[in-house]
Amino acid sequence: MVANCQADSPPHTTTQPSRIDLLNLDWSVSDLDDQLLANLSPAEIRQIFIELYDCREKLAEQDEALRKSHESLIEVRTRYEDHYISEYIQTETALRNSQALLNYIIAHNQSSIAVYDREMRYIYVGQQAHVDEKARGQEVIGRCHYDVFPGVPAKWRDAHRRALAGEVLRAEEDRHVREDGSEEWIRWECRPWYEADGAIGGIVLYTEDITERKQAEAALRVSEERYRQLIQNLHAGLVVHGPDTQVLLANERAHCLLGLSNEEALGRSAEDPNWYFLCRDGSRMLLDEYPVMQVLTNKTPTENFVLGIKRPSTQDVVWVMVNAFPEFNASGNIIQVVVTFVDVTEQIQAENLAQDLNKRLVHQERLAAVGQLAAGIAHDFNNILAVIALQIPLLQRSASLEERDQGRLNVIQAQVSHAARLIQQILDFSRQAVLERRPLDLAPILTEQVDLLKRTLPENVLVSLNYDPGEYGALVDLTRMQQMVMNLAVNARDAMPKGGSLRIVLSSHTKAPRPHLSPGSWLCLTVADSGSGILPEHLPHIFEPFFTTKSPGQGSGLGLPQVHGIVKQHGGEIEVHSREGQGTTFTIFLPAAPLKGVASLGRQHKFWVRGGYTVLIVEDNLDLLHALRDMIELLGYTPVTAANGIEAMKILEESEVAVDLVLSDLVMPGMGGEELLTILRARNITTPVLILSGHPLDAELPNLTEQGLAGWLLKPVDADLLSRTLAQVFTQ
Repeated sequence: MVANCQADSPPHTTTQPSRIDLLNLDWSVSDLDDQLLANLSPAEIRQIFIELYDCREKLAEQDEALRKSHESLIEVRTRYEDHYISEYIQTETALRNSQALLNYIIAHNQSSIAVYDREMRYIYVGQQAHVDEKARGQEVIGRCHYDVFPGVPAKWRDAHRRALAGEVLRAEEDRHVREDGSEEWIRWECRPWYEADGAIGGIVLYTEDITERKQAEAALRVSEERYRQLIQNLHAGLVVHGPDTQVLLANERAHCLLGLSNEEALGRSAEDPNWYFLCRDGSRMLLDEYPVMQVLTNKTPTENFVLGIKRPSTQDVVWVMVNAFPEFNASGNIIQVVVTFVDVTEQIQAENLAQDLNKRLVHQERLAAVGQLAAGIAHDFNNILAVIALQIPLLQRSASLEERDQGRLNVIQAQVSHAARLIQQILDFSRQAVLERRPLDLAPILTEQVDLLKRTLPENVLVSLNYDPGEYGALVDLTRMQQMVMNLAVNARDAMPKGGSLRIVLSSHTKAPRPHLSPGSWLCLTVADSGSGILPEHLPHIFEPFFTTKSPGQGSGLGLPQVHGIVKQHGGEIEVHSREGQGTTFTIFLPAAPLKGVASLGRQHKFWVRGGYTVLIVEDNLDLLHALRDMIELLGYTPVTAANGIEAMKILEESEVAVDLVLSDLVMPGMGGEELLTILRARNITTPVLILSGHPLDAELPNLTEQGLAGWLLKPVDADLLSRTLAQVFTQ
């Protein structure tokens, strides 16, 4: 140390320090090594002290410098510490906030988070997981997961091992049965976490209890299935259209009504040309008229809209009543249109039938009014013809009659017969004709009629008859049936001037072939030609009397009205279908009847009995009364006359004349033939009664037969028939 001081000190002078300077030093002899001092001379000792003084000065300077350096260091340290501490505090605060945010997120996350070390000991447990663990009343940090949950399934233990080996495993849905037997569903993810050196420190397990979600999904599926079953089992069809009119949903009933499979219906838009909807009048519906289009256009429901669906598979038409409703989103835009429809085919058919029946009724009432008028006229004409017809045989028996007059009478007789046929047609049309109905098999009748037609119709008209083997019994008037077929055949002939085919088909039905017909068995007679057809505007009038499209002199206009009347009087129905240029088909329905023999009245035996009997003639028409009187006299009977039933009763009760038979008109003023017969039987008068009538006896005949009616004759009276009938009654 002395050497260093000397080396660093400047050269010294030989001036020695004073005693006082030495004493001012903080050194003292006592501080020096005694032996060292003993070996030094005073000069050396003085020199040492001088050097020590110099060293002290330098040390003082160095101390000052150190002090200043220390102060600078303190200042720098203070500034650094202020900056560092502030930054540290901010960082620590941010870290705490971040940690708090992370803890909040973890705590309120639906997933449970647990961190384990490599020994599966708990390091961290999120709040949700912690609640789960604490629910078992245990503190889990530091404890092995398998000690806390000894029943961990093997598949999860394997997942832990694989995660500790570096894999990341997850399951979106994992079913687990708890120890209490309840079921839970878990979504989980297991992944390793790494230490700073990259080594796997353990695993992080994320779990989420999705049991409620699975239960909700199951409940939703059940609800959806119920909803689907409800929709599928609806009696109504249901179709859901998107805003572009494409079909999004259709139930089974809709498939049935539309005639489409589910694959064919889905995705089909309203603009698809394969849709075939009909209006009530049968015309094809326009696109803008579709209910779904109306809803999309007007944004309002369409209710109780009736349309027809022509099903592509069967080409039949189903009538439905449609209700369509829009569904809107929050913006007020239509997101879909729900269309429901129910089958109203039966109702529409019933309405159409009612309308048709109403038209038929109006038509029938019009025909009935015309028929009633015609019947009244025909009845009067019958009386006139009866007088003429009865006078002809009286004149023919005159010995003074010349041959020329005899020819004239024959002409008169022919014209009377022609007039009688016309009147018969009028009566047939008005259903006022007297029928002799009995059970007959129509098959042999038609066979004979067709044979006759083949002989009488032109050769270029091919006539055919078809029917299956069997009986075709009906309660009919033979003459009227023959007349009906003949009229239809003549009408067909006139419609085929260049020839054609006339097809007659007979069939039987065990059920009513039309809804408006009464239950039971029916016969169907079809007469179809290949002629010119009937114009649509003429069809409603073909059964009206005197309506004809033929040239003057070629038809009376009574042929088809007579057919109509005959069918109606037999309790049947007649239909006609015709297209211009494609022919006409008449379809006649007649009630079927069992074939049982019924004796007809007075047409089987031929008797001519003269004299010995008195006949009371009751007729309000004096000319006819006189003609009948003359004819009765000509036949050899004694006639007695009365103008009505009242006069006849007086003669029968008060006159001394013994009456053997009463020949009475049915309809007379005061008392008619039916009332007269009833009174006679009530008074025990058993005199046979014959009825003359130009009207049908369908309503009166049961009562008349019960009262003992002997028979009836149709006006105008044929002399030969009158004689045979009188002979039969008297013979019986």
